[in-house]
Amino acid sequence: MVPFAQTPASVLESPEHKAHSLQMARQSIVLLKNAANTLPLEKSSKKIAVLGPNADNPISVLGNYNGMPSNIVTALQGIRNKLPGAEVVYEIAVNFTNDTLLQYTEISSQLSWQGQPGFGVEYFNNRDLRGEPILRRTEKTIDNNWQEGQIVVDTLKAYDFSVRYSTDFTATANGTTTFEMDADDGYRFFVDGKEMVNAWLRNRWGARSYRLQTEAGRTYRLVFEYYQGEGKASVRLRTGNLVKSDFAALASKLKDVDAIVYVGGISPQLEGEEMQVNYPGFDGGDRTSILLPAVQTNLMKALKATGKPLVFVMMTGSAIATPWESENIPAIVNAWYGGQDAGTALADVLFGDYNPSGRLPLTFYRSDSDLPDFGDYSMQNRTYRYFKGKPLYAFGHGLSYTTYRYSKLVMPATAKPGGSVSLAVTVSNTGTRDGDEVVQL
Repeated sequence: MVPFAQTPASVLESPEHKAHSLQMARQSIVLLKNAANTLPLEKSSKKIAVLGPNADNPISVLGNYNGMPSNIVTALQGIRNKLPGAEVVYEIAVNFTNDTLLQYTEISSQLSWQGQPGFGVEYFNNRDLRGEPILRRTEKTIDNNWQEGQIVVDTLKAYDFSVRYSTDFTATANGTTTFEMDADDGYRFFVDGKEMVNAWLRNRWGARSYRLQTEAGRTYRLVFEYYQGEGKASVRLRTGNLVKSDFAALASKLKDVDAIVYVGGISPQLEGEEMQVNYPGFDGGDRTSILLPAVQTNLMKALKATGKPLVFVMMTGSAIATPWESENIPAIVNAWYGGQDAGTALADVLFGDYNPSGRLPLTFYRSDSDLPDFGDYSMQNRTYRYFKGKPLYAFGHGLSYTTYRYSKLVMPATAKPGGSVSLAVTVSNTGTRDGDEVVQL
């Protein structure tokens, strides 16, 4: 038996482990570009705009095959914690691959169950809605966020429970109503007995949506099922209409901000194993292109036109090609999927409380054309060791807020093939900030 699997929760969530989590997140962050010393931003800033699909997305800091911490700090939360006296404005602005967002609407008057407004709710003391529910009641909305270990209703376990929400939705007009749902953990959504959304998986999917074509006066039976495994529990169902983002209008609202932090890239909702994903550049969890989705580049073009200091924070588990951003965005930070304290670590870097020292452990190429066909497993001209082109960011790349000087290199004049070599070098910090330097051979 693996001994680490027997580690008690009290140890996993110990102050020492939390401190180590934060330090790992800090050390992993890579400063890719910092033109004109755009970073660090001033902590005296009065108003900061934080935008993007990863700005307040807890799934994008956990990655895949993750544990479930009791608290997750997103980029938005980290920046707000860092600047308690500042106004931090937030908009998602775009999705990862498109500029169509859900504009929420109120439809509670159109929902009823057995003559009562809202949802008929059934609670089960197991994960799969088996047997008789321990409680039936009516609730007006589905919008719950329970802390770890919180007892939701009497006699219901804090973990390993499930809930079924049922309602009759009467449409008032011909058209489309979009239902957006998300939960921690799994969920699925039915319309008139037919399954329309299936995310019956632990901590994986995040928000998903379904567009219902409606006829005025018709009633639709909606059922939303949810299960909670361990850790925190949350479940939410909202409705609205899809609208296209207006980048020009968004940019005009940012005229009085001191800086803009755009948190984008990709997420574990797009890249992984055997996923129900099919978007431009992504198929079944595989990436069919390494390019940053074009909609994000288009948004950043509008943000750059504001003339405000602009920082692009990438969250990703793999290389992303960002040719336009690398030429035009003054500051670019690669934050990966930083874990439970990702937002705190990112804010420490953005505002100068931690000097970034991370280095890329892989090559960031300029375009898909720099890569061989996915079916070609030959190592010829592949990886940083053999690639003969010019990468966007090379293996080992990473900047700092300070400068270093190398001197007094000592190494043998000759070396035997396959043998070992010992060398020494003096590294001096020639800047004004403390920092860590990664010596590369």
